[in-house]
Amino acid sequence: MGILFKTLYSWKLATLLAFVFFFALNQSYAQDRTLQWDENTDPDLDGYKVYYGLESRYPANQNPYNGTAATEGDSPIDIGNVTQFTVHGLSDGVTYFFAVTAYDIDSLESGFSNEEMTLGITWPGGGFYVNDEPGSPNYSSPYTIRGRADKDSQVTLSDDDGNSWTVSADSDRNWSESLDFKTLYGNSDRTVEFTVESDGITAPTVIATYDPTDPTSRAIDSASLSAYISITWEASDATSGVAFTKLWCKPPGGTWSNTGFS
Repeated sequence: MGILFKTLYSWKLATLLAFVFFFALNQSYAQDRTLQWDENTDPDLDGYKVYYGLESRYPANQNPYNGTAATEGDSPIDIGNVTQFTVHGLSDGVTYFFAVTAYDIDSLESGFSNEEMTLGITWPGGGFYVNDEPGSPNYSSPYTIRGRADKDSQVTLSDDDGNSWTVSADSDRNWSESLDFKTLYGNSDRTVEFTVESDGITAPTVIATYDPTDPTSRAIDSASLSAYISITWEASDATSGVAFTKLWCKPPGGTWSNTGFS
């Protein structure tokens, strides 16, 4: 009987796997994801489970679908015997990965279906800053924007100036495009809105703050003939804010040197 059970289980597992393939119908933000898949025709079929999470199972990931953000509950979501389901309440601007399994009246569960994912820009995050300082991590010439897509598909990255770039995703579903912000957007502070589209689905907008203008500073001294000098200073930057200041000095006829005070 034990051998018969194993044989039956192997057959049932293969049958369930053969019929569970799904695709995305639509994607909207605040993220609701509607999924639909082919009906499983196993006579003992009892229902389906929707798995979701922030990581793909490719390459081998032991626990990829451990999402917690959906209104319907943590992954997996037992949805019963239906072939279409909408996952609600997922976080905006986040890439999610989905898979479906089927289970029978004996609670035997199939392996995962093919994987579906939301489309989006994964780097940088919304509200990132780009400047015009060579050597800075946020240097604008060039600045690389990265994202995820379906396997081997093309995406169209676009900005709110009407520029667009067609980019091919690699076998790991990654795509990237390097942009020269200075050439594209000149020497003035501004925000730039980016989005990406593929197969009729448009991802959330990511807003870049482009800040090529140097901050201003002004030192106010209260020097006297005493041995100590009290100096206060102020600095401002209208777009990005000031990260730090440095105090420089020079003697009459000399050159500027950094005091080391910051």
